[in-house]
Amino acid sequence: MSVRRPRARTVVVEVSGAMDSATAPRLEELLTSRLRSAVTLLILDLSGVSSLSSAAAGVLTRASLLAQQRGVALRVAAGASRAATRALDAAGMATPLNAAV
Repeated sequence: MSVRRPRARTVVVEVSGAMDSATAPRLEELLTSRLRSAVTLLILDLSGVSSLSSAAAGVLTRASLLAQQRGVALRVAAGASRAATRALDAAGMATPLNAAV
């Protein structure tokens, strides 16, 4: 996982590899801390994810709810990652993102 700030109040979180019950807590900690900071847009780039477990999908759902509560725009980019796309579909978060990350 990596974090970058391409602009003020914008955060890009890039995730790669397997997202499972071992890595989900770190992802949740990272997303929660960024969503509670002074951001207006958080882009979650999952294009490098090889697998995404139900634990990680739960993290995405909770992050989406927190973003709504805090007034932060949360955009998820799955790219060509079939694992991420399937998990986003299952979580009801399958909204295409056409943004440069």
